[in-house]
Amino acid sequence: MRHFLSIFTLFAVKFCVFFGPGEIAAATQVLPEELFPELSQLLSVALEQSLNVNVGRLKVDEAEGNLDTAEGRRRTHVNTYGRATVRSQNRDDIDGASTQGLVIANLQVTRPLFHWGSLEAAEEMGELRRDSAISSLLSIKGNLLINVRNLYLQLALSRQSGRLHEKNLELGQKLISNQERLLELGQSTPQQLLETRLLLQQFEENLLSTEKHISNLEDRLGAATGTKVLPGVLGNTSFPPVLPLEEIETERIQLVLNNALPPAPSILHWEKNLEIEKLNWKVLRQRTKPKIDLVLGIFQDQVDTVSTDEFVNRFNYFAGFQVNWNIFDGFETKGMLSSSRSRQRMYELQLEQAEMALAQEGRQFLREILFLERQMATREKKLSLLNQQLALKERQVDEGLIPANEYLRETINFENANIELMRTKVNYLLGISNLYIVMGEDPLLNHGPQSAEVPANP
Repeated sequence: MRHFLSIFTLFAVKFCVFFGPGEIAAATQVLPEELFPELSQLLSVALEQSLNVNVGRLKVDEAEGNLDTAEGRRRTHVNTYGRATVRSQNRDDIDGASTQGLVIANLQVTRPLFHWGSLEAAEEMGELRRDSAISSLLSIKGNLLINVRNLYLQLALSRQSGRLHEKNLELGQKLISNQERLLELGQSTPQQLLETRLLLQQFEENLLSTEKHISNLEDRLGAATGTKVLPGVLGNTSFPPVLPLEEIETERIQLVLNNALPPAPSILHWEKNLEIEKLNWKVLRQRTKPKIDLVLGIFQDQVDTVSTDEFVNRFNYFAGFQVNWNIFDGFETKGMLSSSRSRQRMYELQLEQAEMALAQEGRQFLREILFLERQMATREKKLSLLNQQLALKERQVDEGLIPANEYLRETINFENANIELMRTKVNYLLGISNLYIVMGEDPLLNHGPQSAEVPANP
């Protein structure tokens, strides 16, 4: 059965390579927002309010405008010119001065005819620059998703840690009260009471440090999302169980990483730059060739008569071809072509490096995820054993078999193990998020319009 699933998945991946990466539907994804509903809403707000995302959208709009400019150069242009003046003159052949009003007007229609493909290439470059801006926007969104998820999970982890510190602090205070009574009865020692108070002091310091860290995370989360995060509102949900990836999903991911990894924004960036530079080289090659335009127009002015101070209107109609030819530019174009060739080779090398780095990064994320799955299972077993041991120590304290400070130390071990398990869950969920972004399968990457007006802050 496993062999059949592997063959089926490989066929699906190859189908994706041929028809496009969007044809394969990913299996159930274990993303953080699926476990923390308020994170889903926070991510949606961040994708709309983030300053970096909105700057990226404006760059897409800018690229769209530049593309319209490039397309406009291929279209018909209509220009007009007009001038009205008053002229006063004295002539030797006519007595007295004369004052006249002059009107000059011009209307010209120009249509590019043959520019050796340079205008079409410039238009293609505009389209590529727009696509590159969209890829950059996707990269900004990916970084934002990772950052917001990380900050939120760290906040949830810190709040859970704070609750554990508070619980242990309350427990320690009760144990101190009991030890003080036992000390009066001669059933405890001052040393044991002192050790318990020192442990209680450590709980208080841990709680203060956690509260400071929480405040810092709330500020950073507000800055990342472009909203105001109210203190104590987010991240109060306890950590739910985190299930590992299904085996068939793991196999699918491995096949995608090895065979059909879609271009990430970093790869698209270099691909577009390379294509743009090839077109730029094509434009430069035509720089010193004659450019031919169709010209139509009408020109109206006034000319003086020969024997009087009067003038007559003159209308000129013209139609024909206009040629612009940069015959020799001092080898300036030759230098530009050489630089363009060097940039093309540089982009080819950077593209090759980006493709290798992306595949390696994806495989590294997958290895880390599989390791964290085993680590979660191990730490859950450890926490279960510590919980049993803690219950045993509690009974021993009640029976007076061990001092309270020994039981309190055991609660510290249990607390640390619980925090370690939650931290593993955080790293696992972030690893899943990073992996799906590398694979281009994060459902929020294409959230909202790629080009839109910047929303007003509430």
